Amino acid sequence: MTFQISDERDESRYAAYVDDKPVGYAEWILVSKTILLPYIEVEPAFHNKGIGSMLVGRILDDARDEGLTLLPLCPFAHRWTEQHPEYNGVARAPMLGELGAMQAALATARERRRSWALSTYATPGTQLA
Repeated sequence: MTFQISDERDESRYAAYVDDKPVGYAEWILVSKTILLPYIEVEPAFHNKGIGSMLVGRILDDARDEGLTLLPLCPFAHRWTEQHPEYNGVARAPMLGELGAMQAALATARERRRSWALSTYATPGTQLA
C-alpha cells in the first residue's frame, strides 16, 4: 500500500490517498494568515492507520514553512496538536473576537464538506448525514 498526502488547497483541502484512492481529507480555510482546520474525515476502513495524523502533520509543516498559524477546530486536530508540542508556535487557540468572524467561513466549509463527501465516498443510494 502506498500512502500519499496531497495539497489540494485550490479545492480548500488536503487529501489522503491509498493506492491512488481517496481515503480521507482535511478541510482547509485560509483567513488572513491563519488556517482554520474545521474537519478531518477518514474513511472508516482506514481508521487507526495514522492517516489523520499524516494530514494534520503535513498541514502544520506547510503552515510553519509559509509563516502561517493554525486554529485546530476539529476535535481530532485539537488533540493531536496538544500531543505534539513541537507545533506550539504554529497551532494556537482563537483570540478574542475571532470566533464570530469564523462562523461564515465554517458554514461554507460544512456545505463544501458534504458536497465533496457525497461525490467522493457515496455509492448510489447512500445517504450521508
